[in-house]
Amino acid sequence: MFKNPNKLYDPKYFKLYSTSHSKLKKNEQGKCDYVNPESNKKCKNHIGLYPQFCFIHTLLINNVFVSESNIKKAGNGLFAGKFGFKKGDIIGLYSNENNKLTQNDVIEKCDRIKDDSCWEYVLCNLKKKGQTEHDIVCWDGEDTHSTIMRFINDSRKSGYKNNSYFYIKNNKKREPIAYVIASKNIKPYEEIFVSYGKNYWS
Repeated sequence: MFKNPNKLYDPKYFKLYSTSHSKLKKNEQGKCDYVNPESNKKCKNHIGLYPQFCFIHTLLINNVFVSESNIKKAGNGLFAGKFGFKKGDIIGLYSNENNKLTQNDVIEKCDRIKDDSCWEYVLCNLKKKGQTEHDIVCWDGEDTHSTIMRFINDSRKSGYKNNSYFYIKNNKKREPIAYVIASKNIKPYEEIFVSYGKNYWS
């Protein structure tokens, strides 16, 4: 269905350079996870808006960066790095262990804070026969330590067109993984847009 994964999705590379935020020591929170393979030294930059790497290493590893969106009053948006993306490329992961929860967890959260808008950035796997709300896996993009893909805007009524889509596929352990895939060629430094779905705008 998709092709040409970038370096972030090479298991050897990911294991070498990626550290889960949940495993970081308290004094390391908020710092870039990149480790220079030649010097074996960790980057000293702070991650700021980024969930894992600093601006420079986000460009180097993820081939994306966060900047002010071309859509007025939309806040920040996500842009392609200097290599751009070809149709069918993996742009990034919307899912990880930091933003993973069940549909029931989301329902309880919304009930607790009494705000239905808490569903706005939640992406859930399709319900299968026999599954309950406790079985359906979701990912909450509102979690600031979740994924840089959370910055992608929907182009709806903006004059721009969506150039990517969400795709959920099971890994070898039959665990669902949520990807953002390029639906067309995306030029270097072009903003990335994805449809949030009809439910978001209803």
